[in-house]
Amino acid sequence: METRILDKINEFELIIQTNDIRDLSSLSVPMQDVIWDISTYEVLPKNINNKFIVVIDNDNLVGFASIMCQPGKLDGCEFLAIHSVAEPGDLRYKNEFVLDKLLEILANLNIPLTFRRIRSDSLTIPAFDKVFRKKGIVVHREQSDYPYILLKSNDNDPMSLLSTRLKSDLRRAQRKADSLGVVSYEIHTPKTEHEFLSLYENVMNTEAAGWKGRIGTALACNSVLNDFFRRYGIRAANRGILRLAFMRINSEVVAMQFAVVYDNRFWLLKIGYNEDYKICSPGNLLMLKTLCYAFENNFSSYEFLGASEAWTNRWTKLSRSTVRLLYFPYNFVGILALSKFTFRRIKNRLLIILGLLK
Repeated sequence: METRILDKINEFELIIQTNDIRDLSSLSVPMQDVIWDISTYEVLPKNINNKFIVVIDNDNLVGFASIMCQPGKLDGCEFLAIHSVAEPGDLRYKNEFVLDKLLEILANLNIPLTFRRIRSDSLTIPAFDKVFRKKGIVVHREQSDYPYILLKSNDNDPMSLLSTRLKSDLRRAQRKADSLGVVSYEIHTPKTEHEFLSLYENVMNTEAAGWKGRIGTALACNSVLNDFFRRYGIRAANRGILRLAFMRINSEVVAMQFAVVYDNRFWLLKIGYNEDYKICSPGNLLMLKTLCYAFENNFSSYEFLGASEAWTNRWTKLSRSTVRLLYFPYNFVGILALSKFTFRRIKNRLLIILGLLK
């Protein structure tokens, strides 16, 4: 078994293209897919130092990890896949032996590392502890849970997954939408760059017409994030996993979803609606439509990503817990990074006590 550390993205891509990576890792999330890594890499500043670690066995790729280090930042070394939108991620590996190999080579780099968000039930966590505690200090921090709906059911009606109150509200919202004009729903599976880009404008414009546009966090307001989703969307379309869903009233798009089908699950990556139509809750109505789509296609779950909030709690009480892993090696840089991390936590705690930080 051979491990390599690559500095160039083209070398990494060449290895990926000549191997089948579908059987690597459990707990699959879209952020583990190499197209997420590559799309993130392409929108990073050019001064970022990236390393691509691969494990080869008999000329076959059996594991890989991508990390990025920001110059001048003591705690700036983190896993590339989680950097772009801070959604849950994980390493890719064929078995626990390969996972250990990946972590050992990461530990031998002797640099501080941050794994911003990883599922609490991932095998990576105990393996990370076992390998890294020999060389430095490991810190666990709870992160936000992300909600999901389990779709396995003996009932043929997806509405059975919802509360009585929510079903009543959705029926009322549908009546209000119908009173505004002709209502239609679309779920697209673009297969080419052209097909995707012709629909992507609707994604951006609809999101910008909502609260995200008002506070400046929509894709249309963030050139880096917009570039990332454009690049990722093209690759996901070529892979056949992309789903773009829209609700229209009188042909005008009033709600959208940017989603992917991965590991037999339906994953929401971006959602948005036009606030001019908030009276009929278009975001919720489109949510119901794609939930039915996921149910009818026998997907195992409907994954909201993000974090559990009041509005997601109406749809489900289920959530997946996540943690942040931090590693500080026993060297000068590691101690400085740990000191900076500790100072920041003390400062934030004091601000909370003083009521200056929520």
